[in-house]
Amino acid sequence: MPTVLRTEAKDQDKKGEKRIGTLLRAAADSIEAGDKNARAAIKGEKQTQQKNSILQREAGWGDGIQDLGWFILLAIAGVILILLLYLIVRGKIQIPFVSGFLSKAGSS
Repeated sequence: MPTVLRTEAKDQDKKGEKRIGTLLRAAADSIEAGDKNARAAIKGEKQTQQKNSILQREAGWGDGIQDLGWFILLAIAGVILILLLYLIVRGKIQIPFVSGFLSKAGSS
């Protein structure tokens, strides 16, 4: 489009219409500047998207590791509770209320 405008500007200059030629050249310059700005914005947007995806990936790893840590803590707590109940039922650990309740439940 800018090349068409520049060609028309030359034709208008030949006809003696300097003002119209100047306006057409200004329009062509404006279109080219807009294209350059659009290309620069698209390039900047792509770079921003790449940075964001890298940050999201890193954050995802952090969240995953944190969730894994919580899972391990809960699993260890569960194993400890099961071991504690096993020892109470076997009579190796005596807790007054719990031991009596479990021994009554186990004998019936």
